Amino acid sequence: MSKVDIEFPDSAAPYIDLQSNGDKYIYEDPPYVDAVTPFLETLHPACCLELGAGIGRMSVYFFKRYSWKNTFYYLQDGDSGSVQYRGIRLINEGEYYNSFDVTREYCQLNGLTHFQVINAIDKLDRKVDFCYSFAAIGFHWHIKLYLSKLTSLLMPSAKLLFELRAPLEAGNQVIESTRIEYQNFFDDQVSYAMNHPQYKFLDVVNLDGYSGYEYKDRSYFLILEKA
Repeated sequence: MSKVDIEFPDSAAPYIDLQSNGDKYIYEDPPYVDAVTPFLETLHPACCLELGAGIGRMSVYFFKRYSWKNTFYYLQDGDSGSVQYRGIRLINEGEYYNSFDVTREYCQLNGLTHFQVINAIDKLDRKVDFCYSFAAIGFHWHIKLYLSKLTSLLMPSAKLLFELRAPLEAGNQVIESTRIEYQNFFDDQVSYAMNHPQYKFLDVVNLDGYSGYEYKDRSYFLILEKA
């Protein structure tokens, strides 16, 4: 079963509204994970790093679905607390970005006890054997912002998993300039990863066909290993 039982503290509501458009199903049963389950089931990480973790959505999911009970988790993101920002989703309304207090509450409520929330990767005090980012690094920000910085933080043969923003098909809902922009962004990230001397390219997985995921036609998974 891919669905896990998730407890949501009331304090998480405004952050879930931004981080997943209010959709709780991607906390409980993210359908796109099935695309990389054969890869994930081979892992037994001692220490994970989630980049752009938000309130810890994927770390808690991995903890519950794959029974990574003895794993330590670093959750990296910003901490804006109760401050609201305008224009995050190109709307003229204030929105809550992320809160470390809510992250801690969410993780603890769901049984995750071996974790630390951090605002920068230089705060790690142990090496990592699995690093991942969903709808963050690779989706909104280029992976080159992190790949070179990560090498000194990774154990030998550490695995990395990034959700990449894929090129959009041109059509009635997509202007051509946006399609070209996304195509270039996707191609450049894959090329950068494949040619990075400190990583071994393992796979790119297309999410097309995972109909439960609203970004199925604009997401891929990139899987790497530290060389």
